Amino acid sequence: MKKYIEQKQKYIFLLTLILIGVVSGIMFILFVSKADKQLIKEHLTLTFDTIKAHRVNYSSTLLNNCVKNVLSLMFIYISGISIIGIPLILLFLFFKGFIVGFSISSIVSIYHFKGVFISMLYLVPGDMLMLVIWILMGFYSISFSIKLFRYLFLKENISLNIYFKKLNKILLISFISILVISIIQTFLEPLIIDLCI
Repeated sequence: MKKYIEQKQKYIFLLTLILIGVVSGIMFILFVSKADKQLIKEHLTLTFDTIKAHRVNYSSTLLNNCVKNVLSLMFIYISGISIIGIPLILLFLFFKGFIVGFSISSIVSIYHFKGVFISMLYLVPGDMLMLVIWILMGFYSISFSIKLFRYLFLKENISLNIYFKKLNKILLISFISILVISIIQTFLEPLIIDLCI
């Protein structure tokens, strides 16, 4: 029971951290200068126009999405098997939440009420699923890092092999999920933009 409560508290903490990141990203647009807002608008407009004109290189986009997501996954994993990795994982999760929040506020600031609808449809399939993967991988990586610390410095009798196998299992599940999500980001998100804008 105690273990379950501790796990629940860790999940709630990580979820709260990401939500703080999302809210911070949404609020950040208020502090962006007009010149920067114009640059953001030009970038989004160019991206969406490219999608609307069907000039997306899907193979290149899929490769980029896969590489970007796998590198992020490996960053969490490597941070988890190092003792000093916990702050890096927490910072990573906050940053990922911030990016999602900033993306939402950027789209809404340009397309106003319609932007709320667009951002929800555009970001929910891929980015929100990725946040779930980051929380899952972050949870197990942090848990392993804590066990490693207790084993090395507090000399607790912990079977690290069991926890390492569990971490690797989650890594494999996350890796497969990331490939599926990368396909969604590559093919479904442009379709949503094409239909909504």
